[in-house]
Amino acid sequence: MYRINSSRVKTVIKSPFIVALDAAEPVFAAVQVEQLHNATPCQDWDLHTLLNHVLSELAWIPELLAGKTTAQVGDAFSGDLVAGDPKAAWHKYAVTARKSVETTSMHLVVHLPYGNVPANSYLEDLTAMIVIHTWDVARSIGFDFHIDDDFAKALYLLNQGKMDAQRAHGLIGPEIPVPSDASSEVKLLGLFGRSVH
Repeated sequence: MYRINSSRVKTVIKSPFIVALDAAEPVFAAVQVEQLHNATPCQDWDLHTLLNHVLSELAWIPELLAGKTTAQVGDAFSGDLVAGDPKAAWHKYAVTARKSVETTSMHLVVHLPYGNVPANSYLEDLTAMIVIHTWDVARSIGFDFHIDDDFAKALYLLNQGKMDAQRAHGLIGPEIPVPSDASSEVKLLGLFGRSVH
C-alpha cells in the first residue's frame, strides 16, 4: 500500500492497482488515433490490439468484483472496445474499474476461469499487467514513461515466483537477463521479457 501524507489532509492509502492506474493515465490519454497501427513491444500486436486487450481487462473488473462468473459475462467485451477513440475508451473503462476497486472489499471471492480467488490476488496480477502494458504503450508512441523505483521493486518481488506458470501458458515471453546492479525498473521489465534497449 502507498501512503500520501499531508498536514492538511488525512493519510490516504492507495492500493497498488490504483497507483498503477494513476501512472497509466497520462500515457493512455496521449494515444492518438493515427498511432493505432504502431508496432509495440508485444510480439504480433499493434497498438490497437494492445489497447483493446488492456481495455477488456479493465471492463471485466466491475463485473467480476460484482460476483459474476465469466460464463455470466460471456462475450460482452469481446469486440472492439477502442471504437476509434482511444482516449475516450480509456477514460470510460479506467474510471469504472477505479470506482469498482475503491468500493469493493478485497476479501471478496472473484470467480475466474481457473478457480475462485480473493479480489486482492486478482488485482495483484492486473496491477503488473497495467504497469507493463503502460510501458509498452509508451514505447509505441514515444512517451517518456518510467516506473517508480519503489513500485517496480515491489512488483518485481511480488511476481518473481509467478512467472513460470505464466510462461507455461504462453502468457509471458522468456525472461531477459539484466545486470545485478540494474535498476528495479529494468529488472521488472526483464522479468516480463522486455528490454530497455
